[in-house]
Amino acid sequence: MSRDLTFPVDDKFFDVVGESDAYRGPRDRFLGLVAEVRTNIKVIHPELADLDYVQKFLGGVPIVPVAFSDSAEGPSWSKGSVEIGNTYALNWIIERIEWIENHHEPLKKTGSWT
Repeated sequence: MSRDLTFPVDDKFFDVVGESDAYRGPRDRFLGLVAEVRTNIKVIHPELADLDYVQKFLGGVPIVPVAFSDSAEGPSWSKGSVEIGNTYALNWIIERIEWIENHHEPLKKTGSWT
């Protein structure tokens, strides 16, 4: 795999996460995500008990709470969580798949995990 091949990341997500003092420099750190995913417009944020439970598996890794709902809204902070619309997330996933399809030649199985 070419060493200059950079996989796409969701810059909007990392920009929003980086707005919080708790997650400065999110692109340079290992982060855990705890997400509540809904298929309706109602947004349910991860509860403190959920965060505490997951933290046991991740050691001291900072955990970012994320709430998904059925909207097209991009990432934003609300009520202590990053809110993301399912349509936004799906479109970003599709863009990444298309990017991989256009760059699959240099990808090897061991280099594609990113």
